[in-house]
Amino acid sequence: MYLHILKKDLKRKKTMNCIILLFVILSTMFFASSVNNIISVIGGLDRYLDMAGMKEQVAVVLEPDSGEPLVDKLHSNDKVSDFDREEILLFVPEKLTCGETVIENSSQIVLSSVGKMKVNCFDLNNEKITSVEPGTVLLTSFSADKLNAKVGDTVTIKISGETLSLKMAGICKDAVLGSSMVSCPRYIMNNSDFERFSSIDIIRQSYRAGMYLIDTDSETASDIFSNVSGCQFHVARSVIKLSYMPETLTAGIIMVVSIFLILISFVVLRFTIGFTIQEEFREIGIMKAI
Repeated sequence: MYLHILKKDLKRKKTMNCIILLFVILSTMFFASSVNNIISVIGGLDRYLDMAGMKEQVAVVLEPDSGEPLVDKLHSNDKVSDFDREEILLFVPEKLTCGETVIENSSQIVLSSVGKMKVNCFDLNNEKITSVEPGTVLLTSFSADKLNAKVGDTVTIKISGETLSLKMAGICKDAVLGSSMVSCPRYIMNNSDFERFSSIDIIRQSYRAGMYLIDTDSETASDIFSNVSGCQFHVARSVIKLSYMPETLTAGIIMVVSIFLILISFVVLRFTIGFTIQEEFREIGIMKAI
């Protein structure tokens, strides 16, 4: 009898039933895509960090000298299985300028030479960046948005009375410092531009630094860098992954919304079927009474 009632209802309310069916289908597709997005984001982060050459720990240390004592300390530590050191410049610029956008006393930035990078960075085509034209610079998408910079715009960095002007050549994807939650973005330069700027006395003496990528546990890394006066930060690989939380959170919100849509569609379907059965039973009761 119930099947007979439902069959009759499907024939009588075709438009309403089609709308409910489409709503359920769209909600299910929305949910499936959000789950796939979460799996891609979470599973893709490890692969992304592996492709970038990220190790278990990363640390940035100001090194106005050569940095050799810290290198020796890492070599002599039995718990450090492997490490890489990248020479960088780390400072808070007095002024960042790009067109009409002027940012004074911004957060720290990292200047890297494309030939000295130990972390693999990629362009928008997911190709490894191996060269940068002289007089140009590559920015992360977050830095470019903050400066309203486009390809061909001139980015000017002023620090300690020295000025560095470079044209933006494009966007780079940096697994270690490229997240929107990291307040220390990377600027990738040509080798000659980096050497010229870093050879200035005030720059070399005050802002020279080393980025260390280390294969060791967190406890060992804490012991190593706790006694290093110039250590700016050291974080584990898991913390780098955590910095991409906004992307994961967005996918999670989409999934929650899709679940609510599916629940709403089933509730509407349940009440529609319930009202139909009640109406049919009322008609059957009246006919029996007659």
